[in-house]
Amino acid sequence: MDSRGKHLNDLRLALRELDATGETGFEGFVATVLQAIIGQPFRLASSGTQRGRDGNSAFDQGATYFEAKRYKDEVPKKDVTIKLSELAVDDRGQVDLWVLGSTADTSAQHAKDYEELGAQHGIGVLILDWTGDFPTLALAAQLAGAQSGAFLKANLTNPGGTALADAAITALGSLGAEPGWGAAAKSLQVKLRDANVGLGLAKADNNKWLRSLFADRRESHIEFGQSLAPLAGADSYPLQNRPQVKELVSAFSGPSNNDFHAVLGEEGAGKSWLAIQAWLQSHPQCLLVVSTADQFTDDVHNDIEGFLFRKIARQIGAADTEAFRTRWRRRFRGWRENPDPANVRMALFIDGLNQAPNICWRRRLDPLANTLRDLGGQLIITTRTGHFAQFRQSLANNPKRVVVPDWSSEELRAVLVDRGVNADALSADVFATLRNPRILSMALELLDAKEIERIEEFSVGRLLFEHMRRSDHGNAVAVPAREFARALRAIAGSFMERLKGEDHDDLRLFDAASDTKLAAIASSRYFVQDAGDPDLYSIRDEGLNLALSLWLVSVLEKENRQGRDPGAKLVEVVGPIVALDQAAEVVASAVHTSCLSETCPTSVRAALIEHFVGLQNLPDNGFDAFAALARKVPDAFVMAAERIALTLSHVPSGEWVGEALIRWRNDPAVEAVLKKKISEWLSLYSLEPERMMFRQAGRDTEEQVQEERARREGEIQKHLGALTMMERAKMEQLTDATEPQFADLHRLAFHLLTGWPLAEFAPALVNWAFSDALGSSIHAPRKEFEHLIQFNRMDWTKTREALLGASAWLEADENRSWVGGWTLVHILRSTGALDDATKAENIAEWLTRDRERYRSWRRIEDYCASDPCDPGTSKPDNVELTADKFDQLETSLLSTQLGKTFEDHFLADALPGIAPEEKEAYERNVWARHWYNAILDAPSEMEFWRCSVLLAKIVDGRFSLWERSAEDADIISSRFLPTIQAHIERRIGKWKDKRQKTLFGGKVPDGKGGLTKSKRSRATSIELTGGAGFTYEDTVVAYYLVALLREESAALQDGIVRSVAVQQAGHGYPMDDLIVETDQLGEQATLGLQVKTGFAISSSDALFKDVIARALETRSTPKFQPERDTYGFAAEHLAVHRLRTLGRLVDWAKSSPDWKHFEDRFAEDASAANDERAMRDDITTIIKPVSTEEEWQFYRHLVATRFDGLGPQGVTRTDLINRLQELVASNEDGQGTLLFDRLCTIVRQGAGTARKWTREALLAQLRDVVSLKVAPNHAHDIEVLQEFSTTGIDAISDDIDGIRIERPQIEQLIRERLASAKVLNVSGMPGCGKSAMLKRIAVADAQNGPILFLKSDLLEGKTWLTFAEVLGLKHRAVTSLLAEIGATGTPILFIDGIDRIRPDHRGIISDIVKAIEKNEALSNWKVLATSRDQGLEAYRTWFPVNFYSGTQISDVPVSAFTDDEATILAEKVPALSRLLLGTPAVSEIARRPFFASVLAETFADDTVTPQTEVDLIAAWWSRAGHNAFEETVPQRQRALVDLAECGVENLGKGVPARKLKEATIAKIADLKTDHIVRTEDGGAFYSFNHDIFFEWAFFRLLIELGTDWPRGLEAAGEPPLLGRVVGLLAQSAIGTKGKWLAGYRALEKEPLRSQWRREWLTAPPFSTTFETTTDEFGELVTADDYALLEKLLVWFQAEHTVPNQYVLQNPALTTAGYMIGMAEYLSWPSEFGGWRRLLSWLLPRAPNLPARLLPSLLELFGVWQNALADHRNPISEAIVNVCSAWLVELEQDLYSERFSSEHGRWEALGGEARKSLLGLQRDRGWPVDV
Repeated sequence: MDSRGKHLNDLRLALRELDATGETGFEGFVATVLQAIIGQPFRLASSGTQRGRDGNSAFDQGATYFEAKRYKDEVPKKDVTIKLSELAVDDRGQVDLWVLGSTADTSAQHAKDYEELGAQHGIGVLILDWTGDFPTLALAAQLAGAQSGAFLKANLTNPGGTALADAAITALGSLGAEPGWGAAAKSLQVKLRDANVGLGLAKADNNKWLRSLFADRRESHIEFGQSLAPLAGADSYPLQNRPQVKELVSAFSGPSNNDFHAVLGEEGAGKSWLAIQAWLQSHPQCLLVVSTADQFTDDVHNDIEGFLFRKIARQIGAADTEAFRTRWRRRFRGWRENPDPANVRMALFIDGLNQAPNICWRRRLDPLANTLRDLGGQLIITTRTGHFAQFRQSLANNPKRVVVPDWSSEELRAVLVDRGVNADALSADVFATLRNPRILSMALELLDAKEIERIEEFSVGRLLFEHMRRSDHGNAVAVPAREFARALRAIAGSFMERLKGEDHDDLRLFDAASDTKLAAIASSRYFVQDAGDPDLYSIRDEGLNLALSLWLVSVLEKENRQGRDPGAKLVEVVGPIVALDQAAEVVASAVHTSCLSETCPTSVRAALIEHFVGLQNLPDNGFDAFAALARKVPDAFVMAAERIALTLSHVPSGEWVGEALIRWRNDPAVEAVLKKKISEWLSLYSLEPERMMFRQAGRDTEEQVQEERARREGEIQKHLGALTMMERAKMEQLTDATEPQFADLHRLAFHLLTGWPLAEFAPALVNWAFSDALGSSIHAPRKEFEHLIQFNRMDWTKTREALLGASAWLEADENRSWVGGWTLVHILRSTGALDDATKAENIAEWLTRDRERYRSWRRIEDYCASDPCDPGTSKPDNVELTADKFDQLETSLLSTQLGKTFEDHFLADALPGIAPEEKEAYERNVWARHWYNAILDAPSEMEFWRCSVLLAKIVDGRFSLWERSAEDADIISSRFLPTIQAHIERRIGKWKDKRQKTLFGGKVPDGKGGLTKSKRSRATSIELTGGAGFTYEDTVVAYYLVALLREESAALQDGIVRSVAVQQAGHGYPMDDLIVETDQLGEQATLGLQVKTGFAISSSDALFKDVIARALETRSTPKFQPERDTYGFAAEHLAVHRLRTLGRLVDWAKSSPDWKHFEDRFAEDASAANDERAMRDDITTIIKPVSTEEEWQFYRHLVATRFDGLGPQGVTRTDLINRLQELVASNEDGQGTLLFDRLCTIVRQGAGTARKWTREALLAQLRDVVSLKVAPNHAHDIEVLQEFSTTGIDAISDDIDGIRIERPQIEQLIRERLASAKVLNVSGMPGCGKSAMLKRIAVADAQNGPILFLKSDLLEGKTWLTFAEVLGLKHRAVTSLLAEIGATGTPILFIDGIDRIRPDHRGIISDIVKAIEKNEALSNWKVLATSRDQGLEAYRTWFPVNFYSGTQISDVPVSAFTDDEATILAEKVPALSRLLLGTPAVSEIARRPFFASVLAETFADDTVTPQTEVDLIAAWWSRAGHNAFEETVPQRQRALVDLAECGVENLGKGVPARKLKEATIAKIADLKTDHIVRTEDGGAFYSFNHDIFFEWAFFRLLIELGTDWPRGLEAAGEPPLLGRVVGLLAQSAIGTKGKWLAGYRALEKEPLRSQWRREWLTAPPFSTTFETTTDEFGELVTADDYALLEKLLVWFQAEHTVPNQYVLQNPALTTAGYMIGMAEYLSWPSEFGGWRRLLSWLLPRAPNLPARLLPSLLELFGVWQNALADHRNPISEAIVNVCSAWLVELEQDLYSERFSSEHGRWEALGGEARKSLLGLQRDRGWPVDV
């Protein structure tokens, strides 16, 4: 036996030694081997009938089942056939591959039969047996490697087995080296790992295939029609972790709970990319099938599965054979048989439905979605929002919509920063355009490809053109870019035809149904679908501009083809566009279109460029984009520049063309064009006499003009005649210009040459000199010519040599003419060399020898005799006289004419000679006078304060010389001028001190012989420093306030801005200009900034040194947090190079892990350049670090930036205003500007008080400035709170059988009381409509913005934090949410049922109240709550005195319907008329709104006439809560009792469904229909719709408990709010003789709270039937010497009173505690009917009552008298009569004629009681009739 045979035998023996079955046997071995090779988990089958498999993989992970047999002989064919038949018949599609693992041989015929049988049923068959030289089972075992050996080692542990295992392991290690074994093993491995083997491998191949495409932009474009390549790296689409990705991940993983997913957004928003990104982030990843929309033809619709099979085969790399389809049909069948998988199995992603508009998607999507959902998969589509809206309502399925917006400003900034792009450099319109992800991606591609050098070079026109040009790459439209452009041109042509016509209606509206070109491109970003007609599309502004530009270019190209001037045609065709006020945008877009089009003629481009720069008011921020085109088409720009220079008309922005060429002149292509053209331009000449004429037609007389022309022509002819032969040869080399006025063209040429080496242009420069001498122009740029050459720093020596060489022929020619002489003078003067200048002057002297000499106009020496710029000169005597003239100079005469006046000449000539101090004083004086006059004439308070701040910064002692009288001041100035007088005087004193120091070298002596020393540590007065650098500093701080307001991050520090403070030197912050506190994931950090207009980054600059010194001081403060806090500066004007150098030092320090790494950068051979080394050395002289580590730490925390763009037209400021505009509720333009200006004003005002702003404080300051919208960061939380509030509001009904009764008097009273009260209670009896009134107020306020409405039964949690957590709020701090609501909506806390809030929920309200009380920024918040008649005791608990101190706590009682209201309701609901307008006893019940609603809905017939609430309950109960069918009444009654019993813990709210009986659940639907019960949390809980319904149901529960009803209270936990139910039970009982008395006695025996006895005893008088049932009542309360009557009097007065309304409304009572005490001391009856009935029962019995009861009785009488003593009524009259009788009796007893120490029943009465008697008997008890 050879070695291979031995090894195979050893392995076979070991395998046969294994147990036949089980995880540790042969089956387990096969599972281990398959798992190792295929990479799928395998598990053994469960016990029982195995159905043809002994182990399988998890179903949804890709099943691979196997059979493991350990036969010594061939496996019986019958066994295998039966196994396969069982799989085919019984399996639910789970089997992909059936593997027969056997240690025996299998014949080839049998193996073929097995494979054919499996193929018939879609099952692959693999034989792992012991056949042939390379047994497949042995191959598999060897492929599994160590796993096979480990299994054998672990499971062959008996003595004999261990040896077999060792031999087998040796065999496994050796077989791989056997000849032929490797190839056989690889073949088996490929077969096993084929995608057809199992779903897991299919998914893996699908994943691999997709990822390869997603990483290759070109291949993905070929496959999907657009470049979907998020894995392609930095050059691809810029990705952000957008929140929509998380929304969409559920489409690819997790349970399939949605019908399908629709990803919606505008064109280019990134829908497709988002979908792919969501799949890439999903886990586990499903099988993904990607398809474009145009692939869904009719045959796909008819064979969805066939389509899926084709796509799967393509996207897993398999062949689409019938066997493949059979296998997948089996898998699909299995999927359908196994629904609801834990994770999505397969997703079909259809991209761009709007790209296939001819497909009827409303018919296609439902079958697709149903098919995918049946398979446990998901359909995902992308389309434009408008396109989806066309068929959404026609779909049977309800998709989950994921809306993909354009980038937000913050996201775009993050992308740009990540790419190293400064977003602030962009114009606002370009920034807005780049928010579209597709356009941004395209822009970044252009940057990466160096087609654009800087982001600033983009314009909207360039972006849109590039977007259109690349439209077929981005799948923006379904047509190629060329067709896209042609369609846009056609639309523009149609538009222009309409524009020329008379009818301008619907100018922009086009019909896609009749326009095939439009239909093809309507889905692009340039069109918006009409809301009324899906075939109509309106072209957007940006689309119209692009279309018109394409049309305009095509018109000009046609003109050029005909040989005509495009420029002339351009003026004609642009005319109608000008009327639209879009000419600038259209022409700008046309410029970009023509320059970027490769076929556009140069003449067309030049015409457009020339026309564009000739337009008025071009935006400054558009230059960069315009200039970038010069690099692309330099020839067109050069042609346009030439035309502009030669035109005689003014071109407003003509310099743009030259500046663009200058910017790109070093580009090789531009340079080549310029060099050629400049040489041509400088070689132009003209002999036209007009060039040298001063006289002009129209200005001078014809004779004067002709006279000068003749003279000039004579001079020209004279000079021509004198030319030498060589000079004539030079003239022949020049070009006679067709346009003689080319001086500006030469001037442009010199500007373009500036900074270039000039030696090679020497011949051309000599040509210009000769041309100028030959035909000179009065406008010739001679100075520019000289300056160009004299200040040439590139190659001055070579240029001089070249010029002298090129002109040597002139210098050598002694016979040179006048023209040649001046040519030579020009050349020699221009070099700047002394020798050359001497020669030039000699030649010029000779050439001008015949001219008359004049005295020079120079007057500079008259004002300053010596050179002020020469440090060696002394101060001249005449400069002081000049300074005096400066003081006397009248500034109003400066710059008043086009020419210069004497004053203008004096200012220009004398200014350089004045000493710096005198010049400064003069300028300061002029400005001070200007600002002072502006103060006196200020038109507004704001203007006064603005000018006063500027004056205070510049005024000095000369103020008294020109101060105007206050009599000249306007009213505003007269009022405020005294307030700044002291500040001006301090300023004058400051300047006097400065002059004193200048004169004497120090401060004024302190009187003790020494000088006063100032201390650095002493904080400067904030009043003096508050406005330093005022304008710029204000805008910088305002920038951070914008971030604070929007709750965003800001520059120079990570995290969200939490506070901003200014001028904080007095609070321990050395960097005192600006302090910003941020929060990042719970970590607080502080940024300290010095904000300056500008300085030099150098140790020689005092400001910079001060900044660094403050930074060092900041590091040393205890507050400083290393690794978190930062310090530094922001300035407007900084040298960019120096700032970048400093930035590199900072960046190196931050990126260095330690100080040594930082130091290594500055080693001799390290990368640090000289600039960085020099700056480091320079700054070291300031910080003076003791070690490199200290220096490294200093730089790590340093920040420095040039904050520009904050000026009135700045990009940053514009962006800030746009971001603020997003917060403004009004859509009016300018609100963002107003808000930004207000922020600057707030900063200015806050600087004087060292103000610190939190977001709450800032919102408070903006409260009355502008109405705000909810900030984006708070949007989610406010929306959640609004949903919660709306839920509470909707739970309140404010109608009666659909009829709404308006109660305007109550609403008005609530509004009036709320205006002055901090807390307002809306009170009233149950059912009187308190909640309805609260709802109406809240609904009205909700129209103006967010509100906070809390309904007692909807609260969850013990504190606000837990409540916020339950709601899922992101912002848990209640102060921030209250501030947001208060700023954007209504600052009122609405609480419905404050008296019914459970004790464990009270912390929620308490936290809100505390936040309002302690935070001044929330001082405008008020509370409006409803409660039943409980007095103000509860409010004392809720609201501490400090909460409403200085304001009021008030009450508005809501009663039943008035007569007028009842009449209105009776008219609208006639069935209630007899109740509403009937007897008082009946109407008292019927007029309560809730009771009226019950009556209207349940008792529309005339069968019920309730006189009490108990009667109403009885009637309501008899019909089971509604007019129910008689046979259902018992079941509904049982359901109501069950709900009440199970829900008593929460007073009928949130009753868990699981606690209810099945019979109750069966009746829930009926109770919901009748509005008695509502469902919550999808049926998990139920609640009574109204508290009264619960009370009535619980009342019936107590009734059913009979005499054991107290047990019901005990079982419920005795909640106090059940007191009303006990009262109702008492009212019910008193109608049955003995029952009420027995009930009270029963309560006395129970160990329950005394509240129930109190409620039982005081309830009867509140029943309208009390008068007829008083016997039993009297029997109880009079028994035992009136023992209970004494309690009744006390309890009744305590329980049933309300505070005195007049006292609460008295503005004189400002002390809150006193006001409440007084209001309760003078309290009123809560319900006059009940009080009247009790007093009517008491008063007849009063004379005979024991004297000890009189104090309590008097208290009771006093309550009635407090309210009605001034209104004649029988009760008051009876009270006074009784009290009067008592006094008479008392006097007779106390002052009897006979002395007696016994006073009878009056013995127990004290003096206070007697005084009370007197008080009640006073005159006010007897009101007169009015």
